[in-house]
Amino acid sequence: STKEVTRTVKIGDTEISSNRLRVGPAVRGNGFAAWWGSFVRGPRDSVDRTAPAIRFIDLFSSVGGLSLGALEAASALGMRAVSLLAADVDERALEVYGANIRPRHRANESVRGMVDFRVSGSGEQASFAFAPEVLDERLKPYIGNVDLILAGPPCQGHSSLNNHSRNEDPKNLLYLTVPAMAVAVKAKHVVIENVPNVVADKHGVVQTTVHLLKSAGYKKTESGLSADR
Repeated sequence: STKEVTRTVKIGDTEISSNRLRVGPAVRGNGFAAWWGSFVRGPRDSVDRTAPAIRFIDLFSSVGGLSLGALEAASALGMRAVSLLAADVDERALEVYGANIRPRHRANESVRGMVDFRVSGSGEQASFAFAPEVLDERLKPYIGNVDLILAGPPCQGHSSLNNHSRNEDPKNLLYLTVPAMAVAVKAKHVVIENVPNVVADKHGVVQTTVHLLKSAGYKKTESGLSADR
């Protein structure tokens, strides 16, 4: 049996292949599953320090699931992803993030206190009352040099399994810190992850976020909850 599994990523007319040593039992039929099985069981790949860099910030980072996806996506494209800062109120989760992703900075605090902004209106009537401004000194040197913002705002208040504070949780409005931070640091791209029911939030945080980003010059992509400009 083969000792390697191969994954091929196609971007436009360009194909990029990556090989991994097969680790663990063979997976029949699905080469994609075999590649990821070997990825999970095998050692972490070394990073090519000479490869072009994608600089990113992870807000509400938890242990770093979104960041891991960014690192792997960059690697598949022959690039490297560099975590400039990870922010989360859960200290233990941030410690796990630091051990695995190794960001330049860790912020064990609320993202809301890292950016000064106020939103007037909601949905398509939403606007920033004034230009959002970075408050965190660790972020100020990166203004204009952030390629990507990743964010997984609190989802408990949007979850269909939550029958206590669904749609009423004040943390739901933390979603709006993401477009504010994107505008404040002049990030090139934004990716937000949340539960499907977030689109039914009583405050319309998704619709408001999309409008704020579009108003700032971003363009919505096919994934629906990511934007770029």
